[in-house]
Amino acid sequence: MVIKVVILVLFVSVLVLGIGGEECNKHIQYRVFGQVVEDVKETKVNCTESYCTHVSIDLYNIFTGYEWGCRSDMERMLSDLAFISPGMTKEIEKIEGTCNNKTSYSSSGVINNINFDVAVNCFTNSSTSILSITNISKLIFYSIPFFIVRLFL
Repeated sequence: MVIKVVILVLFVSVLVLGIGGEECNKHIQYRVFGQVVEDVKETKVNCTESYCTHVSIDLYNIFTGYEWGCRSDMERMLSDLAFISPGMTKEIEKIEGTCNNKTSYSSSGVINNINFDVAVNCFTNSSTSILSITNISKLIFYSIPFFIVRLFL
């Protein structure tokens, strides 16, 4: 019986650990040659990644905007940027690397005689995470006495 309980606790723990992601604010707006390409009002979303993305890009009069949300939102915006301005490829790689490392990055410069500014912040929002490691460990810790008591009932 004890083995069944231990297996059940481990199974529930694995299921709980499988639930992941991050609750992030999603707010997107960017323009290409002055025309709005995407405009998403602020909402809360659950991202499958363990972090939120904030990207701001200003490629003067060509591509201007920001993205708050999930990695997929950022990748869509960066894909549009790469299509409009292939010269930004190295900056796009730096932005993606920044998010892989969950850090910040900012840059400004000139590409093909066009000024640009980029700011990126990819972070874990621990105060709003769906299930943090602390919550999972508490769940497991408080579940064990319950299962032990169940053994004797």
